[in-house]
Amino acid sequence: MFSAGFILLQLGYACLLGVAFMRNALWRRSFLLAAAMLFAIRAMRSPIDPITLGWMAIIILACAALIGRPFIRNAAVHFTPEDLVLRSAIFEALPAHEARHLMDQGWWLNGAPGETLTRQDQPVETLVFMQSGSAQVLVGGRPVGSCGAGDLIGEATALTGAPATATVVLDAPARLWCIKSATLRDYISANPDVGSSLERSFRIALRAKLMATNMAIAAHRVTG
Repeated sequence: MFSAGFILLQLGYACLLGVAFMRNALWRRSFLLAAAMLFAIRAMRSPIDPITLGWMAIIILACAALIGRPFIRNAAVHFTPEDLVLRSAIFEALPAHEARHLMDQGWWLNGAPGETLTRQDQPVETLVFMQSGSAQVLVGGRPVGSCGAGDLIGEATALTGAPATATVVLDAPARLWCIKSATLRDYISANPDVGSSLERSFRIALRAKLMATNMAIAAHRVTG
């Protein structure tokens, strides 16, 4: 039979191996913390190994500090009611402090009827989140749909720099959060994990728009 010390050692090695396969920093630190704790428990068994125990204590404290730091930072973050709506719609997958930092790269403003948010075949200079209000979507000058509260405008091409696929014009007073497309692309280049999360949110938003458009077209055919 294997001794308890042998089993602890093998489990510790397994946790170290797990570190190599974890892409998420939090999981890597958690596996390293688990390995250090297992090695520390083994070092406390008779005969006690004070040197190994000391090193494992240092690693445990360092990992605990690194794991706990995001939770402390998140606890200090403040969101206004409209910020919470924005975060729920786009940044829900991001930790609170990362969402706050990204949101601070943009700004809130009030939009008036008649203002154009995107122009077909022109680059999308600003990504827009509509917290309230409504807008008309036009392709070739003809109405093809609408946007309302909770919708993103420009997400289809803001990350690529490609021209807008439609013109979007406000048809009611609106509350908008805006961020320059170039600023967003630079931010994502510096924070790849944030980019992956945003791309998923944008895909979900686009899918919802396509479904709404298809339903509107189907309803128009039935009534027409």
